[in-house]
Amino acid sequence: EFVSPALSEFHGCDYTLRAGVLLPRNFGDEDSYPVVYSVTGFGGSYEDIRNWEKRVTPGSPLDDCIVVVPDANNRYGHSVFCDSACIGPWGRALVTEFIPALEAEFSGAGAEHRYVTGVSSGGWSSFWLQVTYPEAFAGCWSHVPDPIDNRLR
Repeated sequence: EFVSPALSEFHGCDYTLRAGVLLPRNFGDEDSYPVVYSVTGFGGSYEDIRNWEKRVTPGSPLDDCIVVVPDANNRYGHSVFCDSACIGPWGRALVTEFIPALEAEFSGAGAEHRYVTGVSSGGWSSFWLQVTYPEAFAGCWSHVPDPIDNRLR
């Protein structure tokens, strides 16, 4: 959990971001680790990290990565981690506040080893984050995203 200064200022009260974190089996053996951020679709939450526990099998490439499922939920539904005049600076809060704090705590390897993915609304989120903050991620896998129209950018 992390209290976001940007979202707290926007909403006028402490606003907490949450994420589920799955550490590599070899955690502690290396100086730093690649990080994969997986944004859930509508109705998902940080608790969906439990689904990743079954997917990350010994010897798979993800076995050497930190997997993070940030919670995109807000009082209106799914934030899609976009920066919005209506719901606040969710993308900025994730990229400039939450990610640095989380990766400092768990030894993330930095932007050149950071990836974002998602399905459905999370697919839209991952695409938007990669396009809006290209320096923050080394790659994006956007799966069955909600409709995308870059003319809105």
